[in-house]
Amino acid sequence: MNIKIVACDMDYTLLTNEGKLPPGFDDYIKRLYEAGVEFAVASGRPGYTLQELFPTYRDRFDFISDNGACIRHGEKIIYTSLMEDGVIQEMSKMVLETKTGIPIICGLNGGYY
Repeated sequence: MNIKIVACDMDYTLLTNEGKLPPGFDDYIKRLYEAGVEFAVASGRPGYTLQELFPTYRDRFDFISDNGACIRHGEKIIYTSLMEDGVIQEMSKMVLETKTGIPIICGLNGGYY
């Protein structure tokens, strides 16, 4: 079998129950790359937070973030599925009108509220 990429979810999959990387993580990644296999981090988390968690690898890993709405190879964005401005405004208005919370918009480079 010729594996090209390994994609791994973060919470309770890649990370331990304590939210830490598993022991020997760097060695596993080194062995994957030596075998010619890419590594991708997949998560519902925003892409910029994933890159912050992996500073050593941020130029090398693939990051599948925002529940698949953004895919980066290193620093380069290779795919996005963005909401239209009208949808964002409508959702924000709905949250504000219910007075039950604060709308937080997650962009490609940061969160806004």
